[in-house]
Formats: sequence, C-alpha cells, structure tokens
Amino acid sequence: MTTILSIDLLGDSILDNASYVDSGEAVIDQIFKLSPISVSLLALDGDTTADTFCILDEMGDDPKPETGAVVSVGGNDALQNSSILMATCLDHPDRWRRIFDHKKSTLLKDICVKASSRT
Repeated sequence: MTTILSIDLLGDSILDNASYVDSGEAVIDQIFKLSPISVSLLALDGDTTADTFCILDEMGDDPKPETGAVVSVGGNDALQNSSILMATCLDHPDRWRRIFDHKKSTLLKDICVKASSRT
C-alpha cells in the first residue's frame, strides 16, 4: 500500500475557484487548512477535458506513487458545446450524454493507466 504524500488538483474552476470566492476560501486554501500534505493546483479556470489531457501528457510517465489526484472536468466542455446541447437536447436527448460520457471515460482511463504505472 502506497502512502499519499502529495495531491495534484486537475481540471477547471471547480478546483481553481479563487476568483469566485472570498479571499482564503478557495479549494486550495481549504485543503491547506485541513491537510498536512503537499497540494499542487494544476487545475485552471476555463480548462476543458482536452486541456487536462495536455497537463497529464506534460506530467509524463514518471511514476510518482506517492501522489494522489483530484479531477473535476466537463463543465467547460458543456459550455463550449451549448449550441449543440440546445439544438439536440429535445430531439436527441441521449446524444449529448454519449459525447460527454465518452470524454469523461477516456480521461479516467488515462488517469488510471498513469496511476497503475506508479505502483
């Protein structure tokens, strides 16, 4: 069993929310108050699933079994495709769900592959 010594936060404004909350109340601030381990904010307000893939690629395949991850993505993908959602939602209610489910499952598989190479 690997002990987690650090956490990477990946994704969008759900995690990089400092511009939306009072000073000292951002997710990263709350984690620093509660956790003795190192936390890296790799999430960026506005990032999409594709941006998170890029960050994972930049991290490379260097195994770091002591690093955990928190991931929040998809909201900006939905915003960028809102016209598709609006146009197809009533006519094809499952179409948009399949699009986002595919992106989400692909990202999770990539994270799992990287995580399994760490052990």
